[in-house]
Amino acid sequence: MSTLFRTSHLFYQQSKVWLHIALTYVFIHCIFATLICTYLQEVNQVIITVFLILGSFYGFYKAEKIRKSVGLLKYQSQLKTID
Repeated sequence: MSTLFRTSHLFYQQSKVWLHIALTYVFIHCIFATLICTYLQEVNQVIITVFLILGSFYGFYKAEKIRKSVGLLKYQSQLKTID
């Protein structure tokens, strides 16, 4: 039972880091979409949708690239040492 708890906790930690990486890029693309819509002075749903899709795909790509190269928990520990 103890090993089951450790593996589920490890999966939870990795999932949290993966989502953090992916959603960071989604948030950045949301800011870009907001700036473009502000410049155009209209709420353009196509621009918002395209930027959210691009941000999602790029965030998923970067999260998977980090997961396969460095590892999510090692990446998280590297981020903690920067602070």
